[in-house]
Amino acid sequence: MSRREARLFFDQLRALEARAAESRRTAGKPHSRRAAEAELKRAGAGVDARRISTWLPEDPAAAQTPSLRSGDKVLALVRLWSAWAAETPDERSWTGLLERAQPVRLRGVSPSGTSGPGRPVSAYTDPFALEVHRSIEVAAASADPAPPALPTLPKYVTREHDTRLREVMEAGADGTSGLVVLVGGSSTGKTRACWEAVQQLPGGWRLWHPIDPSRPDAALAELAAVTSRTVLWLNECQHYLLTPVSEVGERVAAKLRELMRDPARAPVVVLATLWPEHWARLATPPRQQLPDPHSQARALLTGRDLAVPATFGPTDMATLQEAAVGDPRLKSAADHAEQGQIAQYLAAAPALLDRYRTAPDGARALIEAAMDARRLGHGPALPLSLLEAAAEGYLTDVQWDHLDPESWLGEALDYATEPLRGARGPLTLIRRRGPDGETPDAARPQYRLSDYLEQQSRGSRVSTPVPAIAWQALTDHGRSADHTKLALAAYSRGLLRIAVRLCTSAPMADSGRASAVAVGILRNAGRLDEAMLVMFQRAAQAGDPHALAASAAQLRKAGREHEALTWLRARAESGNPSLCALLGGLLNAGGRAQEAADWLGRAAAGVEPGAPRPASVPLPQDSAVAAARTAGAEPRLTGRLAAAFGSYQRGLRAREPRVLRRQAGLLGMERRLEEKWGRLSSVMTLDSERANPAEDDGRSSRSGQGRTDAAPQRGGGERGDDAGGGRPDPAAVLAQLAQLREQAAAGISRALPDAAELLRRAGRHSEAESLWRYGWEPDGSVARPWQVRLSPF
Repeated sequence: MSRREARLFFDQLRALEARAAESRRTAGKPHSRRAAEAELKRAGAGVDARRISTWLPEDPAAAQTPSLRSGDKVLALVRLWSAWAAETPDERSWTGLLERAQPVRLRGVSPSGTSGPGRPVSAYTDPFALEVHRSIEVAAASADPAPPALPTLPKYVTREHDTRLREVMEAGADGTSGLVVLVGGSSTGKTRACWEAVQQLPGGWRLWHPIDPSRPDAALAELAAVTSRTVLWLNECQHYLLTPVSEVGERVAAKLRELMRDPARAPVVVLATLWPEHWARLATPPRQQLPDPHSQARALLTGRDLAVPATFGPTDMATLQEAAVGDPRLKSAADHAEQGQIAQYLAAAPALLDRYRTAPDGARALIEAAMDARRLGHGPALPLSLLEAAAEGYLTDVQWDHLDPESWLGEALDYATEPLRGARGPLTLIRRRGPDGETPDAARPQYRLSDYLEQQSRGSRVSTPVPAIAWQALTDHGRSADHTKLALAAYSRGLLRIAVRLCTSAPMADSGRASAVAVGILRNAGRLDEAMLVMFQRAAQAGDPHALAASAAQLRKAGREHEALTWLRARAESGNPSLCALLGGLLNAGGRAQEAADWLGRAAAGVEPGAPRPASVPLPQDSAVAAARTAGAEPRLTGRLAAAFGSYQRGLRAREPRVLRRQAGLLGMERRLEEKWGRLSSVMTLDSERANPAEDDGRSSRSGQGRTDAAPQRGGGERGDDAGGGRPDPAAVLAQLAQLREQAAAGISRALPDAAELLRRAGRHSEAESLWRYGWEPDGSVARPWQVRLSPF
């Protein structure tokens, strides 16, 4: 304990008592500590005169500083004496004074003697540090040339959800842990409500906002160290629970559940915020027999949601009118906010929409490119190269021709990034915090789309087709780690060519999932040979000789082994020992022993004997040596091969190669079934529904790509078939196709198979076959035949 701080608390409380007593004496009213006890008892505070005397004895040296658990009683006494003295107490100041007067061991220290994460609540004086939205700036309508400065935040208007939030905080102050998730749209006041709630806590509470190095990593690192009387501030909780790798979010949820039921660390309060769509993903159970990626999160959150309305009700509006007196920001919101959207107006949301709707052509194209990139699955950091390349697709020929090639981009960025009434513009340059203030990568600037515009676009642009140029820009300039998510978005829209292209260009870190998506797309389209090509490439990249051999064997049967080997040979030319060994083994398995020995010799020459096993595992030693001997290699070479590969015979340890192996085996089984039974439409349907093979009108061509007659037999059966009343009316077919294209643009995956079935029933078998196998193009036309292209490492 600091004697100076304890004495300061004593002096301040004694001085307040003296002012209160003097004021009451002047008014001829009781002013003793017994009188204070009586009034506090009537108010339910329960502070007796003897306790007051222990805090304020005649001898300051004998004073006992109140504990933090008595903080509510101290504040009750301060309020009473302040009222007697006709003063307004600064409760935040008194709370900080009491906390600083505590013994050091009581200030944010766990029973084990280690400091818990976070800082005292009283140390947080900047609401923006906790991600509360800045309010709009409105000039005061006063004749005073120097009007009084407005507070940082407008006066808070309490609404219905604040009552429940207050109950959680009061329970925490009384010793009961609690968790509440404020669920509402962007800029509805969720974070501001949490900020107001923590101001109600008594002294001694800490607040922890885990963000560094990333939100989930920070939470995982220190959740176990959280101590009693701590508020966990989980604003935008999806960043903690809906992580790119679902296991990370589940681990965070499990640790939070353990914290909530640990009596040794009670009380703690968890304040979280979520958009409704994120809440739905976390809280909605999966369908039967489907994986449950968020079971821990759902168990944590169920029953803890607190809805934050998007609009102010009649009672809220009446309260707002009272609070608006003296604050032009609230007055502006009360006068101009549409349909009670007060919080959004204060956060400059209407100005954002106006800025977007009235934007010049170039700026509007940039904003819409950002909107579509985000709703398709790209991360929040949008490269400028992506926005620039995609923008052309959102402009007509005339608009594009009118833009100045030298200046349009700079002018568009100036417009889109200009702040709005003290808030951010539609786009914001992402800058690293620090003295230089540069972007994370000065050579590749990135921009972030406004949260409100992003949410609005998910509804307003849900069925708007994404231009072909934008898809190409996402492939060429989008963050490679997002390619698989973007591929799924393309697939759900029937854009099979684009989806597969995104998958084959995904980074190695995501190659397992990307290959699974690409293989699934090609399987559903009846293109098993090309699915095998994808498996071959991923197996080579993962260094899995078993999956590589399985896929190569199937390609050999289909007559496409040469294509795969040519691709692998071009990459083995770099001298990579693992690739040389993989190629040598495949050549040996194909009976080309002399070539195999040459490549295996290159592999041996590039690996020192006894070296550690590389990440990609070469062929076993006996296969390498056998190939060399079969080719007549000299004993010195075979001995060197044996030494070089002697340490590589341990099995694969990584999970991904096992997945690749299973996928290759499944495709091989399907190939054998196809060779025996022919068409596999029942295997290839998206939801495994059984269907009959399509009729062949004789117009579908057969090529070296394998089966070409995988037209669908699913969906749309209620509309009638050829055998039940003739073919559909051509006009009706056109109308239904237009409707299905609109559904596809909205990401409804059933649209493509339903459209293919509709074409088949209309007698347009060749077109149905092409649509099923190759999908649509972004302009709505059926894609021309395309082939999978193997991408470089």
